[in-house]
Amino acid sequence: MIAFDKSNAMWGVGTKGNLAKWNPTTEHWEEPDIEKPWDLKMIAFDNSGEMWCVGEKGNVGKWNPIDNKWDDQGDLGGWKLDWIAFRPGDPRGDIYCVDTNGKLGLYDPKFPNDTFHIASNFECKSLYFHEIFGFCVGTKGNMGVSI
Repeated sequence: MIAFDKSNAMWGVGTKGNLAKWNPTTEHWEEPDIEKPWDLKMIAFDNSGEMWCVGEKGNVGKWNPIDNKWDDQGDLGGWKLDWIAFRPGDPRGDIYCVDTNGKLGLYDPKFPNDTFHIASNFECKSLYFHEIFGFCVGTKGNMGVSI
């Protein structure tokens, strides 16, 4: 999977759970020299440009540039996750998520013990935002607009 940071640099998570950044000069992926406490499923950038990840065991990590490592945020609201996304322009910093069972949810940092289920008529695999609209890719190759 790929994601773009605020400077429009392309980052990717490889099939082995590794993180890499595309170098347009050399036209190669470069893996940063960082501590890797777990394999990654995916990464996302919030509205302030901070990098987040979902780890192989469904936990969430937030990149700590000062210590050059992932800070484990655990299981947001008790959910094991496959995917997270941030709605562009959202001032609250809510994290939209897809759990390992395909449920769509919303994690509000003001309520750290809860993830709120968002009704969907199919199992989700991933979630993307375009402007204010959330698009869910389903586990059966289907797609729907939600949120």
